[in-house]
Formats: sequence, C-alpha cells, structure tokens
Amino acid sequence: MFKKYDIRGKYPDEVNEKVFARIGRAINKYMDKHNIKQFVIANDYRVHSNTLASALASTSNGVLVGPMPTPCIAHYNGFVGMVTASHNPPEYNGLKLFMNGVAFDFEQYLEIKQIYDSFKIDYIWETINVNDDLRSAIMTDYVNSLPHITSKGSNIIFDLGGGAVCAVRDVFSNRIFDVPDPLFTKRKPEPKNETLNRLKEVAKGRIGVAFDGDADRIVAIDKELIWPDVLGAFFLEKGLINSKNVVMTIDSSSKIYDRLFNLGYNLIYSPVGGGNVINKMKEFNDSYGFENSGHYYLSDRNYVSDGPYFALLLSQVNPGDIFNYQQSLGVDRIMFTVPYYVKIADAKDMLEEMGATKFVMIDGVKGISNDWSVLIRNSNTETKARINIEGKGINGIEKIIRGKIQDVSLSIT
Repeated sequence: MFKKYDIRGKYPDEVNEKVFARIGRAINKYMDKHNIKQFVIANDYRVHSNTLASALASTSNGVLVGPMPTPCIAHYNGFVGMVTASHNPPEYNGLKLFMNGVAFDFEQYLEIKQIYDSFKIDYIWETINVNDDLRSAIMTDYVNSLPHITSKGSNIIFDLGGGAVCAVRDVFSNRIFDVPDPLFTKRKPEPKNETLNRLKEVAKGRIGVAFDGDADRIVAIDKELIWPDVLGAFFLEKGLINSKNVVMTIDSSSKIYDRLFNLGYNLIYSPVGGGNVINKMKEFNDSYGFENSGHYYLSDRNYVSDGPYFALLLSQVNPGDIFNYQQSLGVDRIMFTVPYYVKIADAKDMLEEMGATKFVMIDGVKGISNDWSVLIRNSNTETKARINIEGKGINGIEKIIRGKIQDVSLSIT
C-alpha cells in the first residue's frame, strides 16, 4: 500500500476508511513532529474518494476542500493531500502528499509508514464537511495561474475523461467526457492509444489532448498519437517553454537528446520516475523536466506535473504542427519487456558486443551505436526488465536481444 511516491491499493481490501483513518492519525503525528499547523485535503471523483477523504481529515484534523485536479491542490502553498488513484483502474484508490507544491519523496512516505505501523488499534472517523471558502480560494488561484486559450483554441479538443479535471472544466472551450464519471464507464482513467478512440474521432483535423484520472498527465493526438518525449521537446522548440536547463528521463529518445543538445540546451538525464526528475531539476534555478509517461514539470510551478497548464499551452499551435515535428524527428522505436530482472553489467557487455560504443549507466544501461540505441532497465515495481530500442534496423536488433537477453537474466519466473 505504501509505494515509492504515493499510497495506493484496491478498495476495500487494501485501502478503506479504517485504513485512511489510521493514515490520518499517522499524518497528525508527523505534523506534530515537523511543526506543521495545517493539512488541506482534496479528492477526485472516484466512488469512495469523498469518504476516504473524510476519514483522513477526521483523524488528522485536516481541512476538506472537495474534488479538484491534483495540480490544483498541489498549487496551494502548504501541506496538502490528494485522495486519488490517478491513472489506475476504478477499483483502486490512494493518497498523494505535497509540501508547498513539491511531492513527498520516498523517505517522507517511509516516515509516515513507520508511524502508521506503530499503531495497534483502529481509529473512529466521522464525516467532515467541505470548507467552501477555502475551496473557492484554491480553485480561483489555480485557474488564474493557467494560460488563457488563444484565438487558435477552436483547433483543440480536450478529453477530460470524467476525471478530476472536470472540476475546472470551464477553462476548456471544446471538451468531451466533461461530467464526473466515478467508475470511468466512458473512458478508462489511463489515456493511451486504445482508450482514446472517441477523442481520435472528434479531433480529426484538430489537436486532441487527454488527461489521466487526476490530471497530472496528458497525452496529445495530432493526426496520430504523439510520443510524450516528442511533445516534451516540442514545448521547447516552439518557444512554449523557455528554460535552457532540461531534465529528461533516460527512456526518452536519443534522437531527441541529440537534437536539443545541438540547439544549445543544457540536458540532464535522470532515472525514470517523477521524484528523480524533480531532484535533478532542483539542481538549477530555472528548469524544465519531462518523462516519457506524459508528466511535464516546471520549476516555477513548484515542480508539479501540471496537466491543465501544459494542455492549455497547446492552444497556441496549429493542427499538424506537432505531427510535423514528430515526423521530422523520424524516431523509430520498439519497446518490450521480459519477465525477469537482468544483470546490468552483463547487459552492457552484450550491447558492446553488438556494436554499442557509448553507454549511459543511470537507470540500467543505455548503449548507443552510430545506428541505434538500446535501453535495458529493471522495473522499479515489478519483476521484469524493460527494453527500449530505437534507430535503424530495429527489428533485427530486437531479434538479437530477444535471443540473448535470457543469458544475462538474474532470475527467470
């Protein structure tokens, strides 16, 4: 239930109101220890999010502010929690924590877990009412911080997916699935190619942007699905983001890295994961970061992955602009997984035998030759290794790796 960057599990077997009441009590103790005076709690529209938020507030002396997107509550300056399971299926729920806009890291969640584990009793919780005045102030402040839709805004369709972003739906002029859908019956909470058929239909000739369940991620469509790292680079090259210090996860395209490097950007690779991106971004006063999962971060927006902010930036571009940019990059790639971990040192040797001459050893191994690059990394959450291949002759490279990868495995299940 306590994960690396959040608290999450299936309802009611792993998370329920009793569990959240106990978490709330642990957070209360954490606040005492760190001299934190207020805890503000928002939630998404999932079936049990409001009662979980009440249980959490009841035992932590928290203040409820009701449904809103994760970036909205994270924009508030203070200690906040968001009851959500983000992109996970509707039977899941969970909690994300932020301090002054910055997401809690593993050590902070671990400290709360240790307090939680020390409790041996259940705690009684009660229904807590939403503080409407504080809710209004938070929502107004956040909406006012967002870019305004330009005259090109009619060229973009926003797919709200029935998720938390519906709380601020009025900032999006053209939209679908804009009514809260607690069970995600209209569209699944994770926006990916197979879940965006309706958006692809209505966005023909226009740009489509879809949010995940709590609106901290976006996916774009412009004639075709746009790779998230391509979109991350597009924001820079089109002047929508002006930072010269750019953090990108190691699973981003090597072609994108080379292109941005040649344009003079100060590029920094980070391991996969939002916390890793943010830690690297904090090494600079002005920075921008992106993941190949659809998260985008700015230092001057408190390092929060802000789906609505970046979605609205795209109202400044014309249909076809992102598609043409993706085509100009010419990134061919194949991704697959194997059901075991690999020995990274042995995987490096394997890639060297295949012709790789440069290596990046940040999160697994990324081997680079004149024609291709291959990233081999072990998953942080599952017993599997992930392999990303890009460049020329990738089908042949895939065949070679599939034939050799078992030889460098740690264990086979």
